[in-house]
Amino acid sequence: MSYADFTEKTAVIFISHNKFLKMVDDARLKLHQNDLSIMISTTLQTKTSLIKAIAFNQFLELLNSLSELVSPKLFCTNPKKALQKLLTKHLLVLLQRLESSDGARLFGAAGIYSAALH
Repeated sequence: MSYADFTEKTAVIFISHNKFLKMVDDARLKLHQNDLSIMISTTLQTKTSLIKAIAFNQFLELLNSLSELVSPKLFCTNPKKALQKLLTKHLLVLLQRLESSDGARLFGAAGIYSAALH
């Protein structure tokens, strides 16, 4: 499963709005669709219906906002730990599941990301 897309015209790697939602669902984050849509709209400062592609810097901002949504108490006291928890408990677990089922195409060289974060 690949979440990222690439456009040759602009040579930009991005993730679509729908694939971001799929990634959140595949990471088994128990969040309501409305909460996610509000978070995305607020973080990207636009209406969710207008979002077609999420650039890498926006993706990073969304991960930070997602960590607040997943661990609000921890985020208030230590935002860095909340982000680390999101990455280690959910996104890296998703990555490992995908790698074990021939999903190494997640972000290209997924094994590099996994090894670098352990």
